[in-house]
Amino acid sequence: MRSDVTPRRLDEGLLQDLLDVAVAEAEPDEVMPTVAGPAGWTGERRTAFSRFHQSRSLSAEPVESTYTC
Repeated sequence: MRSDVTPRRLDEGLLQDLLDVAVAEAEPDEVMPTVAGPAGWTGERRTAFSRFHQSRSLSAEPVESTYTC
């Protein structure tokens, strides 16, 4: 295991950073459920990405834990 990487549990403050990395390094369908519309990281897809992670990891009763580095 790398000693220079520290996983951090996702919180509202890190969610924008996670979105920025997703936009820079992945296609939307690789990191979230499919959203209808034109291809690419549209404003609607960016909002859907944030809502997806808020509902899955940041809700009062999360169904998964998400970590960033």
